[in-house]
Amino acid sequence: MKIITHVSGDKQFKYDQYKFEYDEKNRISKITELFYEGNISYTQTFTYEKDALLQVLFSHSSGSIETYEYTISGNTITQKYSWNSDGVSEGYILPTFTTVHTIELNSNGLPIKREREEEDPGNTNVEIFEYQNGNLTKRMQMYTSMVYDYTYTDTYYYDDKKGALYYCKTPKWYLIMYLNDLGVENNITEGGHLFRPWTVYTYKYDNEGFPAERTCNFLGQMYEGESDEVFIYNK
Repeated sequence: MKIITHVSGDKQFKYDQYKFEYDEKNRISKITELFYEGNISYTQTFTYEKDALLQVLFSHSSGSIETYEYTISGNTITQKYSWNSDGVSEGYILPTFTTVHTIELNSNGLPIKREREEEDPGNTNVEIFEYQNGNLTKRMQMYTSMVYDYTYTDTYYYDDKKGALYYCKTPKWYLIMYLNDLGVENNITEGGHLFRPWTVYTYKYDNEGFPAERTCNFLGQMYEGESDEVFIYNK
């Protein structure tokens, strides 16, 4: 079963941008993000119980720890996030803080809504997800408070080829929320919103139709440029 193991940051393979490791069920067990020349930025470690994802632990090179814990009940997931800042800034005491989100899934196990618990009952922080052919096509973030309101909408378009994570068995709700840019069902051809660079993706495919190389062209008003990526698989 073909599954992605590396995303290289340039076509000369000078460094790996991301490295993926899997358990015996082809679920992600660890992701390592690397700086240029191989220095580790952070690692993500995944913990499962049966078919359920229970925890993702981010260990940063700075010493800080981020923890995502998941409790699943039917089509509802409670996500508890905590950040421990130990080692981030010598001489400063930075707080450990926690947030809680509720994630609703549709009948296909894909996220359709995520809502953050707010201390102020007058505030709301909600994300809405929309799909077509199993692909995330819109991700809307809506925030309201007594001070200001905003709505951001990310829009995505896709090709008809299998994405790099097509055979990954990590629950799809997680892949959609955090790794969708690598291709969960199909591959993103363009996407973004007004306040982030609109990105156009151009692919070269291998002989099995999976993405082998990708050029990302950033077309935002604040930043323009491009980057190249190479996708490496287990076989």
